[in-house]
Amino acid sequence: MVFPVSTTFLIVIGSLSTFVNCRSYSPWDVVGCGRVSRPNVNSAVNEHDADAAHHPWMALLVEEGGDEHCPAILLPSFRRNTSYFAVLSLSCYRKINSTKKQLVIGIGPDGRLDGTYTRTVDVLGLFHTKRSPFEDLAFAYFDPEVSFNEHVKPVCLPRQSTPPRNSPCLLAGYSIERAEDGSHGISKVQLKETALMAHPMSMGNANGTTFFKIHNITSKTEVTHYKGTPLVCLHDGLWTLYGIILPFQSEEHEFTFKDVYNKLYQIDKEIDVPHGPLYKLLHNFLECAIKASASWKHVLIWAGML
Repeated sequence: MVFPVSTTFLIVIGSLSTFVNCRSYSPWDVVGCGRVSRPNVNSAVNEHDADAAHHPWMALLVEEGGDEHCPAILLPSFRRNTSYFAVLSLSCYRKINSTKKQLVIGIGPDGRLDGTYTRTVDVLGLFHTKRSPFEDLAFAYFDPEVSFNEHVKPVCLPRQSTPPRNSPCLLAGYSIERAEDGSHGISKVQLKETALMAHPMSMGNANGTTFFKIHNITSKTEVTHYKGTPLVCLHDGLWTLYGIILPFQSEEHEFTFKDVYNKLYQIDKEIDVPHGPLYKLLHNFLECAIKASASWKHVLIWAGML
């Protein structure tokens, strides 16, 4: 038996399928963010040495004359081709007692903090709203701002709380070598990365703070887990910042992350990110409306009405 299908039904189904697909919003593509040429990421690799050229958004927070440190990641801003904010773990930041904290940017493959392309800038302030252990996220303001080039690029910003399922992700951090004479200070660093796949995932909420978990076969390691390292995932060809690992809430094969997206748009006025909540909502609505309009047209053509 064949049931007649009305045009209205076809339009409704086409629209619903389009808006369902719109749930996975592409990252904000600004100032050439998130673009690197690298081999395919193995989805289950424990911590190993990484190529600095594959992580041009990585930076290192250090204390003057000491060896405490935190990995950080550069954010884009409204000021084209420059950055003056970085994301890092709040608990890691608080372990650095020095009153003068600095951010080293553009660390090359030799790991030197005074290399050809490195710049050292002063951290002047910190934005955070920690209400629970699940909100271990901070935005560090530094000066002078840095310009982007072949060796220094920003990560892309997300438009959803979690990475797309089955997307390759990376945790990156630094191991350090102390000065050979035994004095305080960092002689050089080695970038490390752990690869994982965003599947399966689950969401959670604690005291109003959202977080997500990724189940994975890799193990917790010293550098890329216990320093509160940032999580970047490949989304529509762009490496995008999605979270900060919460080491003490993570288990051996289930890693917990504070999502960046919700916090990013709560304090967008303070950190001047592109773009604010109103623009975000309008852009998402218009983007889906355009896609839905195209779907309606295809449905009407198929139904013989156009």
